[in-house]
This record gives sequence, C-alpha cells and structure tokens, in this order.
Amino acid sequence: MKRHLGAGNRIDGLRLRVERARVAHSDAQLLTSKCRNRRVPSAPLAHHAEHREETRAQGFSSRIASRPPGNRRVRRAIRARSHLLRAQAAIMDSPVKQPRLTARSARPSRPRPKEPPMPSKKLHTAFVSCPTELREERRAVLDVLLSFDAFPISTEFFTIQSKDGFRDIEQLIDDSDYFILLLSDRSGSVLDLPDGTCASWTELEARYAFAHAEENGQKIIVFQLPQLTAALSADPATLDAQTRRQVAFANSLAGNTVNAVGSVTELRTRLATFIEGAKSTGATPGWIRGFSREGVPGLAFGKTYHHVHLSQSLPDYLRIGTIRFSCSTTAPRMIHADAVNYKAALGEDGRVVPRLGRNKTEWTAEYAYDAGRLTGIYEAHKRIAETFGDFSISAGHRRGIHDFRVSSHQDRYVLDGSFADAISRDNLKQSCKSGEVYVFETEDALNRFLASECPDLLETLKEA
Repeated sequence: MKRHLGAGNRIDGLRLRVERARVAHSDAQLLTSKCRNRRVPSAPLAHHAEHREETRAQGFSSRIASRPPGNRRVRRAIRARSHLLRAQAAIMDSPVKQPRLTARSARPSRPRPKEPPMPSKKLHTAFVSCPTELREERRAVLDVLLSFDAFPISTEFFTIQSKDGFRDIEQLIDDSDYFILLLSDRSGSVLDLPDGTCASWTELEARYAFAHAEENGQKIIVFQLPQLTAALSADPATLDAQTRRQVAFANSLAGNTVNAVGSVTELRTRLATFIEGAKSTGATPGWIRGFSREGVPGLAFGKTYHHVHLSQSLPDYLRIGTIRFSCSTTAPRMIHADAVNYKAALGEDGRVVPRLGRNKTEWTAEYAYDAGRLTGIYEAHKRIAETFGDFSISAGHRRGIHDFRVSSHQDRYVLDGSFADAISRDNLKQSCKSGEVYVFETEDALNRFLASECPDLLETLKEA
C-alpha cells in the first residue's frame, strides 16, 4: 500500500512537471510567432527551458512506465508522456530555429557559374539532281539528308517562276552546300539548246554545279547506279538513243570522282559517310537560322555595294571602295561584311574612281542587326603606312567600331553611319581616325553624292 501511495505522490509530481512543460510549450509557440515576424533571439531560450522540463519528466515517467500498470494514474502518466513527446516533435519541427537559419542565410552565397551559351546550330542544304524515275533511290537520299539535318532541294519541290527556267535552278544550286548527282541509264526529259544540241535537265544542272563549285564553296558527289554500270559495259549498238546519250554524259565526267554503288543500301552508306566527313571538317559554309539568305529590309546579301569614307578631322581624307554583306556563319542575327578601301582619284571623264594598287586597306566586320541599325566591330589590315599632317597611320592590323543605319533615302545612299578606330596596346602611339561612312548601290550614286556634298574634295583631287 505504501508503495502505491508513494507512486501516487510521484505521479502528482509528474503531472505538475507535465503542466509546466505544456505552459512552456504554449510560451514557445507564442515566441515562435514572434520569431517569424521580428526574428526574436529569445525563442531558442524558451525551447531549451522546455527541453529541460521535458527531459526531467521523460526520465521520471520512463521509470514509472517500467512498472506494472496497476493504477489508472500510471496509465494517465504514460499517456501524458506520449503527448509530451508529440509536442516535443512538433516543437522540433517548428520554425523556432529561424534565427539560426537566418544567420546562416545572411552569409554571402557563392554565385552559380554561368552556363556557357549553347552554340548555334549550323544547317546545310543539298541539291539532288536525278530523273524522276529514280523514286526509290531519291527516297533513300532524302532520308539520309534529313537524318543529318540537311535540307534537300530538288526541282520537283519548286515552281519555276521566270521565263528562263534554268535561272531559278542556278539560284537553287548556288544556295546549296552539297550537290548530289544520281546517274542511271535514263536521263529524263531532253531539251533543245540554242546551239542546236540536246541536253537533259540533269546534264545542265551538273555542268553548272561543276563550273561554280569552287566559288560557291560546294561539295559534289556523283553516284553511278547499277543500271548505268551495266550500260557502260554493254555493246553500244544494243543501246537505245537515250541510254547512249546518258553513257556519253557519264564518259564526259572523266576526271571527277564517281562512286559506283550496287544497291540502295550501299547508296545510303556512301552518302552518309560523305556528309559526315564534310560536316566534321567544315568543308561547307552552311548557314545559321536568323536572317533570310536574300538579306534584310533595305540591304541585299551577296550584292556588291560602293562606299565612301570621310573625316571631319582630316579634311583631305577620302577613301572609296566596295563592300559585300552576308549572313554571318558564326552567330544568329548577325551580319558579316567584307570590304576594301582605296585612295580616290579622278578618271579621265571626271568621275571619282579607286586608285588601284598595293596601297589599300582590307577589312571585315560583324554587325548586330536590330530594327534597321547595324552596330559592330571591324578589323582592318593596312598594307602600307601613311601620314596625314599630324596623323600617322602605320601598316598592320587595326580594329574599330561601326554604327550604321539603313537609310530611308535609298535613291541617295543605302547606309550611313560612323567609324572610329580603337586604341589598343599595339597602337598607343598612333593616331586613331574617326569619321563618316556612306554606302551606295552604284558608282553613279556615289559620284552624285560627292559632287553635291564634297565639292572641295573633288577640287583637291583635281589639283593632285
């Protein structure tokens, strides 16, 4: 009996401690809400005080729980202990530790390394020249091209617009990176040429491609199909007129590499190897999505324009030359320029003409294009040093900045803007020029501009 009375007194003491723990828990919840808003640093102290009370109650109740539960008060104490443990778990999961986390988050975080920009994907096009009868072979070629992200171009995909239909075909061939010729024993439709001879569309396409491959940076591959291989080894007397014409055309390709294939599967394999090798070596220019191949509004790609450089700081400075724009092959939404500057001279007819010779400046540029404005960096290479009064220009490389805009007065000039040489470690002691640049569609427009805007310069050229 004494044992049970003693246990009851101890349970009363435990209940008192549990009530204290509950009060501490409610105080901790109140402090937690304050910590969330004000970041009160005393919240951890309440947490530690409650933890001490809970630890005492835990240790004492564990000793009682180990005894046989012969008393209702003991069972209540055990339930109180479980509730207290749950409260402790809730407190541990609560944001009471917010000040500590805030202190850690206050430290300067390491900046994440910037991911390198993904390289722009270069695309390619391929002109496929073959008779329409070769459906299976043409289908195999198209499948291989598409697997290598090369867009196939063939005359059956387009409607010829001009009266001289071959002009459109020439443009398609010029815009292609690869020219693929499939030769069979049939040549397709035959045309009567102005010189009295006959030729098929395939022959005309092949002749043009071979003649302009170097200037277009184009790769050509010729496949000899099994039908033509059999015709080449047959007796010419047994062949019909179209097959004999095709055999003669194949023989005219002597000196060029011709790949004889025995099946469509071999055709696929040979073509895949050819394109993979050409792309890995960068043998073809390709293109990057960004601009039309024809150009941007007010500026045509591939066309030769004429430009003039003037400088207010150098009254006698006058340079003229040519410039060509194209779609950049290094980055999307960029325009590339190739140009050359010459000294100006007066021709016999009084027109301003370039003074051709070694004394010239060749330069290239990459421009960012945005809403009719071209801004970028040029790199020039001057062959011979010059002196303009106090200005000395040495031979070598030089960089600078161009800022152009497409003109709304296309009848006068196409572009107008400014140039400014940059100072670098290589030309610290040299003079850097700046001035204006105008780009014209024709030489006549350039001369009209100089006659109306720069008559003093023309008088200087006459005296020289």
